[in-house]
Amino acid sequence: MFEAVELGQKVSKTDFNAAVPELRTKLLKLQYEIKDKGVPVIIIVSGVEGAGKSEVVNRINEWLDARWIRDHAFWYETEEERLHPRYWRFWRHLPLDGYISIYDRSWYGRVLVERVEGFAEPEEWLRSYQEINDFEEQLTSHGIILIKFWLHLGKDEQLRRFKEREITP
Repeated sequence: MFEAVELGQKVSKTDFNAAVPELRTKLLKLQYEIKDKGVPVIIIVSGVEGAGKSEVVNRINEWLDARWIRDHAFWYETEEERLHPRYWRFWRHLPLDGYISIYDRSWYGRVLVERVEGFAEPEEWLRSYQEINDFEEQLTSHGIILIKFWLHLGKDEQLRRFKEREITP
């Protein structure tokens, strides 16, 4: 599927910077509407390594009213998290009504990173597809709006960014 995506498309910094004020205002108005209507929202930011997930989360946080937003980074499971059912680590960070929770990585890790890196056995990651569907059904049935972003970049750009990380802490 990604082979069909034109990864060479770019927005100039000038055009991007010109669009930011209007987009920021729209996003903030949307947040106030979410707060006024008492709608809980989860924004998931996932993607390939080096795509800039944390930077996107930081930018969203920068643009929104911090009183009604919480961000959560889900890296490796902690010892405490491993003592509980798989989705407990996400359940405990669900947003209150009118709040936005931003997840830097999510429950997709089992079928993405953990599968590819060999951290999950085939029966675990195969079972996870149905578990993910069930979990998301529970969230949306409760009234949570679930917004998912996938950040992708080409292999050449990914390599360039990894090399840049080596010289820039």
